[in-house]
Amino acid sequence: MTAQARAISMRDAYFLTYLAACVGPPLVVRGLLGLLSARPGQDALSHALEFAAKTLPLYDQKAQGTYRLLFETTAEYGLVIPTEPTTAIAYESFLQITRSVISRAVSASQNSAVSAAYDAGTASGDLHLSLYVGRTLFYLRPSAPEQALLATAAGNVARTLFAAQKRLAEALRHSAWPAVVVELGKKMEALFTLPPDAAHVQHAETHAEYSIWERKVVSLLDELGATIARV
Repeated sequence: MTAQARAISMRDAYFLTYLAACVGPPLVVRGLLGLLSARPGQDALSHALEFAAKTLPLYDQKAQGTYRLLFETTAEYGLVIPTEPTTAIAYESFLQITRSVISRAVSASQNSAVSAAYDAGTASGDLHLSLYVGRTLFYLRPSAPEQALLATAAGNVARTLFAAQKRLAEALRHSAWPAVVVELGKKMEALFTLPPDAAHVQHAETHAEYSIWERKVVSLLDELGATIARV
């Protein structure tokens, strides 16, 4: 059997689209920091931006490792994805094209379980990206609560975050998932029943509340990935 003829598995349908999103967080954050630093701001925001930028090299290394894994795995299926993006703008195109390539392979399988896994991976990837970018945004906001760009970005991230969770919940209801995966989906839904108001995290107190909630979501998302890896 050639690589091109190989049917994509349920597990890889999830992870390929999930990993594609995991390439982007440091690029998106770096682009956001660039926009903020190009505008006059308060001293507190300048210090916060400087600290946030110092954390990016570590995440760059993780993203590069993620891209290599994604490239190698897609190649096993005979799929060709774009070169590794190096800017936020390039990442947007990369994510769209890569998901399209994977989606065609999933559609060719004509398997509803594989399609559900692809949808779950896409939603999980959007969750991962939103949580990472949100972590930076909500760290910055208390230093400049009236900054319009930060407020707009926070609102956008919050909407993406909650929309992704709804899509994930729907995808995890497919009957092909084992009970343990379905249960994790229910736990994720429960966390989103009464979350902190992420779009309005402006002060240290609300930031601390959001951070506690976010760690629970990240932990559950990691557990979901580890469980699907064993499916």
